[in-house]
Amino acid sequence: MENATFRLEGFRDSFLTGWRGVLGDFGHVTVQRKGGASGAYRGFAELFGGLLPFTEYSALGSGYPGLAEGILTVGGEEVQLSYNMRAIKRSSRALKLSYRERSYTYTSFGFAKPVQLVRDGLEITISPGSAESPRDTSLRSGRVVGVADPVDLAIATIFEVVDTSVLTLGGAIATAPFAMMRPHPRNGGYD
Repeated sequence: MENATFRLEGFRDSFLTGWRGVLGDFGHVTVQRKGGASGAYRGFAELFGGLLPFTEYSALGSGYPGLAEGILTVGGEEVQLSYNMRAIKRSSRALKLSYRERSYTYTSFGFAKPVQLVRDGLEITISPGSAESPRDTSLRSGRVVGVADPVDLAIATIFEVVDTSVLTLGGAIATAPFAMMRPHPRNGGYD
């Protein structure tokens, strides 16, 4: 997929919540979070369909995974994650991802604002709404600048069902007391 756009539509049923759409030549995909069991401490998300590799994410969170102690696998291989939730600057709080020889940066621009996945020569931006309906929260609009392959799109899209609020300044401030009580490398404790 090169210099293209895509659109995701929200869905919700009794056990699943997520987004579905067509990602160009890579086909129809679904990204969803699974309803957690009552009292569960880990949330789960998955992405499947089209030519994208099966992608799974789990992290602390009651049914809705956050970033704390997150584990992301793409096609069965783990992606290394790190972030610094205590940072003041947005670029310092961004989620850093490493998969094989690739390094990515995932940035949130605020609540109900765009998110962006960047690696050398590629930017994937996903925004709430669409050009026709910018305030429609049941839609997501994606824009690819550069050449994206299935792995790039899988990583960018899985985070649509993950609570990434700690990447924003407000989210980092709100969760700082919890991070101090539980400093752990997977939840931004030692970066």
